[in-house]
Amino acid sequence: MSKGDSFVVETKTLIVALLALVANSEQTIEPGSSGLARIERALVSLDKDIEISSLAPGKLTMVEVREGDQIRSGDRVAQVDDREPQLKKRAAEIQLLAALTQARDEIPVIYARASSEVAKAEYLEHKEATEKVPGTVADATIRRLKLQVEESRLLIKKNEMEMKVAQMNADVHQADVDSADEEIRLRRLLSDVDGLVVEVFRDKGEWVQAGDVVMRVVRMDRLRVEGFLNSAKFDPFQIEGKPVTVRVKLALGRHAEFSGQIVFVNPLIQAKGNFLVRAEVENKQANGSWVMRPGMDAEMEISLR
Repeated sequence: MSKGDSFVVETKTLIVALLALVANSEQTIEPGSSGLARIERALVSLDKDIEISSLAPGKLTMVEVREGDQIRSGDRVAQVDDREPQLKKRAAEIQLLAALTQARDEIPVIYARASSEVAKAEYLEHKEATEKVPGTVADATIRRLKLQVEESRLLIKKNEMEMKVAQMNADVHQADVDSADEEIRLRRLLSDVDGLVVEVFRDKGEWVQAGDVVMRVVRMDRLRVEGFLNSAKFDPFQIEGKPVTVRVKLALGRHAEFSGQIVFVNPLIQAKGNFLVRAEVENKQANGSWVMRPGMDAEMEISLR
């Protein structure tokens, strides 16, 4: 059996176990005359079972965890080669800097405005002189000076437009930087949960495609405990949100108790008039190992008060 099939097999095993609970429910459920609903045979299962997959194709340059490692949400657990997007980001950052430098350079506009003022003053001076003494300045000279005033005005607009275009180019290059950042992020495999690494499917140096599963992480600090109650003895409103005490058998005849709360009551009635109830229970550790483990049988008492 391949590693990739293990999750399917475990899921089928869980379904079979729950069906067995239904079949035995009449023998394991007791009435709530004492203010308790007791399920003598419940099943412990995972609350979160996460497959961490590659989001981009490439070569795995790093696998930072091994089976049995405890990891935190946000931890980097593996890395796909990101040299190409890193180079793209660097090139985009240089282009962005150049575009921003041009967009913020006001010298051409300042110079064009000063030139415009000089051209306008020269034009007015010659125009005034020819109005006082006709013929002092040739008409062609007046027209040329007037054209220079218009040219300087248009030069201001041209330089202002070039600054705007440079800013738009900067925005494009900023988008290129952001895109490269996203490509880099996709090549960094992070854990979404606090959990225990139970399977590692790929090793450093292997090539992965987008969507390939690299490892499996399960949450062990909080587990589910599920069992069945009889609809002839209990109503869902009696059970919803109630505190529970879960008891499991350990090695060498030992027992352990855990506290939790009902988080789900299935409104559907199943075989023999039973309905499923689910509790979330806080797990605990002893000698560095989790005490309650998925797959264990458990007893669950639900306080109805």
